[in-house]
Amino acid sequence: MDRKQQFHLWYFLAAFMGLLLVQSWLSHASVRQRIPYITFIEHLEAGARLLLERETITPADFPSLKPSEVTAA
Repeated sequence: MDRKQQFHLWYFLAAFMGLLLVQSWLSHASVRQRIPYITFIEHLEAGARLLLERETITPADFPSLKPSEVTAA
């Protein structure tokens, strides 16, 4: 492999690793937290407000949970 072609390979590898790093960072920004069903029911009985969607439940005021999406376990 000639030196110029090898140099381009290092740029490609560095860019690829950078993209993986950005993707990893972005995927951690929308982490879903699983809770047991009984905990979900306890929060509802305590008067928690929720936004119910097809695949997710977003807590409006689950004090023990971060304001991220929650999926039932």
